[in-house]
Amino acid sequence: MREYKSRLRDVEEQKSIKSALVFGGLTILIIILSLIFGIPLFSKFINLFSKNSVTTTITQNSNLLPPNFSVLPQNTNQKTIVVKGTANPNSIIKISFGNSSDEVTTDGNGNFAANISLSKGANTIYAQTLDKNGNQSAKSSVYTVNFTDQIPNLTINVPQNNQDFYGPSQQNLTIQGVTDQNNTVTINDHIAVLDNSGRFSYPFNLAQGDNNLKIISTDPAGNKKEIDLKVTFNP
Repeated sequence: MREYKSRLRDVEEQKSIKSALVFGGLTILIIILSLIFGIPLFSKFINLFSKNSVTTTITQNSNLLPPNFSVLPQNTNQKTIVVKGTANPNSIIKISFGNSSDEVTTDGNGNFAANISLSKGANTIYAQTLDKNGNQSAKSSVYTVNFTDQIPNLTINVPQNNQDFYGPSQQNLTIQGVTDQNNTVTINDHIAVLDNSGRFSYPFNLAQGDNNLKIISTDPAGNKKEIDLKVTFNP
């Protein structure tokens, strides 16, 4: 019985020695590889760990209320607009617009305002609240503001400038023209109805003598084109 235990002990000791040798060999190999490749790999590992730590911190501390914007225009002909809103008093507000952003601080009542520059076309605008560590809230409501300063198209087909009309049959004039879709056309401050292609026909009763016609097309952004005509009616 004692001989059996002695043999068992010898086997266990041999296994321990082999394990120690394997572990020692691996340790030496790791040290050698670390000396050759270790610095770059270690640096990458540290950077990856740091990034993961920052992301986790932002996620855990992002219990911030997003700002509320005052209503923004859908269309404008101004390159710079003022955006206003509210958030918690004395908060840092990050306003993102297009590929740019700006930061402002709310006053004691929680109000903020900022001037932002628009690019031509559609501009996406939203805001977020930041804390002192740079963590940010969810996005506010997202607005799209279309900026254009292009003058609208406007063509008057009837009448021609300085055209003369004679007799009762020509006293009731139909002003005809075409402009851009979704524009508003006024003739002497009266609205003319546009069809789906931007064409309009507006009845106009000529007075005796000279008749001045002011025809204005205004697009949704507020850009205008005006055509002034004068026609003469002789009964």
